[in-house]
Amino acid sequence: MTSWPFGHKRNKRCQRYNHNHFVLLDYPDDILALVDYLNIRKFGIVAVSDGAPYAFACRRRISHPRLTGMGIVAGIHPVASLGTTGMKLPSRLMLYVSTWFPGLVTWLIDS
Repeated sequence: MTSWPFGHKRNKRCQRYNHNHFVLLDYPDDILALVDYLNIRKFGIVAVSDGAPYAFACRRRISHPRLTGMGIVAGIHPVASLGTTGMKLPSRLMLYVSTWFPGLVTWLIDS
């Protein structure tokens, strides 16, 4: 178990993550613990790609005076829970293939 500067409660949370019991809406609590530790009163979040669901969780759980803004760059929704209905076929295929062959998808995108 990793030692955090956030006290005993955070250490239990870290142990819980290691046991695959993570809930997406727990993430904002960790962000608040971090900004409190760093003495940051107001902050914004920028999320990239699959960080988008975490940013949305923060937007939902952290009040406006504290979280001043949120930006998402090339965000993707949680495919496991929301599915790929309505997604264009090439994007859907690349998403599924990238799970098993990430190098192939990278090569296709870069070429």
